[in-house]
This record gives sequence, C-alpha cells and structure tokens, in this order.
Amino acid sequence: MNLPDITLIFQIFHFLIAYFILRRFVFAPSLVILRENELKNKKSNQKLHDAQQELNNFVEQQHQRWYFIKESLKKMSPVIAVKKCITSVKVSNPVQVEKTQLTSLEQESIKKTLRKKLLDI
Repeated sequence: MNLPDITLIFQIFHFLIAYFILRRFVFAPSLVILRENELKNKKSNQKLHDAQQELNNFVEQQHQRWYFIKESLKKMSPVIAVKKCITSVKVSNPVQVEKTQLTSLEQESIKKTLRKKLLDI
C-alpha cells in the first residue's frame, strides 16, 4: 500500500490556512463594503425617484393654475373685445359666440382667485 507523499499533506494544510486567512481578512471586509455601496445606491435611487415625482407634481400644479387663469380670463374678457376679435377675422362660416354675463359677486370671486393664483406663481 502506497502512502501519500508528506508534501501533499503540507500543501493541503497550507492551502486551508491561506483560504481561512483570505476569507477572514479579505473577502469578509470586501463583502461589507459591497453591501454598503449597494445600500447607498438604493437610497440615492429612491431619493431620485422621489425628486422626480415631486417635480412632476409641481409641473402638473403649474399647468392646472395656468389653465384656471386662462379660463378665468376668458370669462372676464369684455364682450366688446370678443366682438372686435371676431369682426377682425374674416371667416366664411361665422361662428356663434356665447355671451355670458357675470354677476358682480362672481366677478369679485374670480378676481380674488386670480390674484391668489398669480401670487402663488
């Protein structure tokens, strides 16, 4: 029966010692660093996503304000200005424009709202 050479046993022993030393002092700290970097990336991606949502909400609010102001100004525009715009444009088929009369309370309410919305912008 042949016994294994003694150098093979020493090589196996040295390999195991080197493996445990590398695992303890190199691989473990590098895994900790990798996990920390991954956590930082997740946090920064979440912050970026939140900032994009906030920006989208802000832009949507601005669009809504401008639409409200535009519609309010259309209601408050004098009938004469509307007639002047209509008569200055030559149209082959005239379009009927509906005239709306606002009460003074409605006018004041629209003016207050417009002032408030314009100050928000």
